[in-house]
Amino acid sequence: MESDEILRRLAPLFAEMDKQCMVTDHLIDKDQWRIYLTTMWSNLVMDPENLGMTEADLEDAYRVIEREAENRLGGEDALVEAFRFLTTKDGERCIEKAKLRKSHKDMLLYFSSMMVDPERHKQYMEEIRDST
Repeated sequence: MESDEILRRLAPLFAEMDKQCMVTDHLIDKDQWRIYLTTMWSNLVMDPENLGMTEADLEDAYRVIEREAENRLGGEDALVEAFRFLTTKDGERCIEKAKLRKSHKDMLLYFSSMMVDPERHKQYMEEIRDST
């Protein structure tokens, strides 16, 4: 799928995220936006068909999402940094403030381990498999 088509499919999600996180006409709550961003990516990875995509589209979707995230959050690797943020004390406070359900929080933390340290995550999952 072309990047323009991916952006077209994701545009309503970005618009809603912006709306929900708007503090003033030109200022968003970046911490809250990070929660929406990481939730969007996690859900897309788990079920790309929900947005009419396939697993093969995820790499291009990642680039589109990354570009949009960098535009709003600044810096490079904004998606990975958003997941990294969730593992900090400030991220924990933001998650608590958002009153996420335990399953939602667990999903985000699971994806954080994959995104922030994929090698350690792989090793951890192998250890779990070996112990069962």
